[in-house]
Amino acid sequence: MKLYLLNALIMPYESGENENAVFMSQKINIETYSNIIREAKSDNREIVPAFGHNSTVEFLKHIFTNENDIIDHFILSREMVYFEPGDIGLVCRVGKRGSEFTEWNFDELLNFYKEGNIEFYSIARIYAPEFIFDPSNYFKSEKEGI
Repeated sequence: MKLYLLNALIMPYESGENENAVFMSQKINIETYSNIIREAKSDNREIVPAFGHNSTVEFLKHIFTNENDIIDHFILSREMVYFEPGDIGLVCRVGKRGSEFTEWNFDELLNFYKEGNIEFYSIARIYAPEFIFDPSNYFKSEKEGI
């Protein structure tokens, strides 16, 4: 089981037709974020940095400056991420929308953090074979009993 470090709240998986993937997500605080990384290290889990923006990497290194045991995992890596059941991701993201595509710089991220606009999440792909999506139920209204 892997721990992915991400800068976007996503549901990354590669599947075949009719394969289901069930994810759970929870907003967490900064202490929980760092503790999960430490726990993964102590459990010898593979930790996969998958940050797509260098400014996010530099920001995380800055706010965790005194935590040398985790900052070595904050590196730029634009590799594709595919969760398997049991994999976990930690997300550091800006809780504010930019234009169509905005890559925030280090100073902007630091300001967002000071304003309380940086959010941390955990996301996990869980094993749930009994959970099946039925596309015929997607757009039924409450009037139809759904």
